Amino acid sequence: GAVIVSQLDVPRPSADAQLGQHTEAKLRAVLGLNRAIGASLSLGEVLPRLLDGLLEVFPQADRGFALLVQPATGRLRVRARRLKRPEEGTPRISRTLIDRVAVSRQAILSADAAADARFRANESVMVGCIRSVMCVPVTGGDGRLLGVLQVDSRDIRDGFDAGDLDVLAGIAGRAAQAIEQALAHDERLEREQLN
Repeated sequence: GAVIVSQLDVPRPSADAQLGQHTEAKLRAVLGLNRAIGASLSLGEVLPRLLDGLLEVFPQADRGFALLVQPATGRLRVRARRLKRPEEGTPRISRTLIDRVAVSRQAILSADAAADARFRANESVMVGCIRSVMCVPVTGGDGRLLGVLQVDSRDIRDGFDAGDLDVLAGIAGRAAQAIEQALAHDERLEREQLN
């Protein structure tokens, strides 16, 4: 079966006007996220708290990942991960999906990755046998890609739906602001230490 269940364009952080039918869930999620992130300043605090917030918003999720674009290489690197239960070895994620989200700048809801031909060659999906994945781009105020957020669930019966993707896409705007502030904060600290 086709793996991409749902795709949507992620509104820029300013486009809060078009929240759609999941407004309430989205607002609750964003408020919870604001509380979670709180007064965190550095990236090292913001990302884990952001993922904790996501796992609360989506109780069916088993794992959460935050990948950021490395300025030097332009490549996406996992900068924080949260797992509800321990996994053998290093938890792996599907580069195919992550890269697709990064290039298309669309939020993607993917189902039953293990059964999909496009992902069959990519054994990282097979190892975890992930069943339901949401992946959204995190875009800065200037339109630049900052990174990608992913949450996944092993149980397709209790997987994510288009409404969940809508909520995660809404959260990505708030996450972008927090990440930009944290990056600026960490840069300032570095400059001060150099001086």
